[in-house]
Amino acid sequence: MTGRAERLLDVAVAGCGAFLAVSVVALGAAFGLHVVAEGVETPAQAERLPAMGCRYGQGFLFHRPQPGDRVAALLRDAEVTIGR
Repeated sequence: MTGRAERLLDVAVAGCGAFLAVSVVALGAAFGLHVVAEGVETPAQAERLPAMGCRYGQGFLFHRPQPGDRVAALLRDAEVTIGR
């Protein structure tokens, strides 16, 4: 299962809520979910994810929005994970 941690990065990168971001990731893990950080737009955001325990992210840093058939092809061709 996958859960989305929407705006997790906005809180974490601002520095005032990193503990909240880590808690959201831990809560997802406790429920057996793979948490996906949504809205990854900068390398700085992506670099913070592994320290928070978040292995997956999506956003403009990785790819711009695409039509559904194009997304299916992209997913078949490669899996991008953070902190490998």
